[in-house]
Amino acid sequence: RAQQLAQAQEAQARTEHAQAQAEAARARSVTAELERKTAELANLQARLKQTEEVAEGALAAQRTAEARLRDSEQQGAQLSRSRSELEKKAVQELYRARTEVQQAQRQMQQAQVDAIQARTA
Repeated sequence: RAQQLAQAQEAQARTEHAQAQAEAARARSVTAELERKTAELANLQARLKQTEEVAEGALAAQRTAEARLRDSEQQGAQLSRSRSELEKKAVQELYRARTEVQQAQRQMQQAQVDAIQARTA
């Protein structure tokens, strides 16, 4: 009977030892999984940081492009106004020149009339 008790205790001890080993193996597995997940998280964080840096660069480039576009639009509007003003001045100058030419033609005609009258008189 003592032998059976000893054997039962030994079996119990082996079972407990096997359970402890299994528990230790599970703990090692969980630790390894945790380390793997931690490394994966660090990798994802690094990729996120890179993505944020790229996004910040793209946003800055977009802002610069928008500012240049606004400047170009303002310059285009200014050029359009200047062109319009120059066209108006050119039209005014053309009318003035026509008026001068017409006056000169009238004066020349009058001079011709005067010359003809002077010859016939």
